[in-house]
Amino acid sequence: ILIDVRTPAEFATGFLSFKDTKAINIEYQNIEQLPEIVSQLRSIIVKTSDTITLYCRSGRRSNIALQTLRALGYS
Repeated sequence: ILIDVRTPAEFATGFLSFKDTKAINIEYQNIEQLPEIVSQLRSIIVKTSDTITLYCRSGRRSNIALQTLRALGYS
């Protein structure tokens, strides 16, 4: 699951995709909503053991999002 934690304005300037799957934009401060957003947009259930790739411009926001997900039980 590819998650872009930048702002919607940054996301609108371009985003990553992998094997025809576009990144999902969830701002880092809203990362706890990941299961609901992914379920709504992709119709899949996110498990705490799923591979999730987080990215931003410099790595600071993706690290904050990573720490939040770990605190929520994601591995």
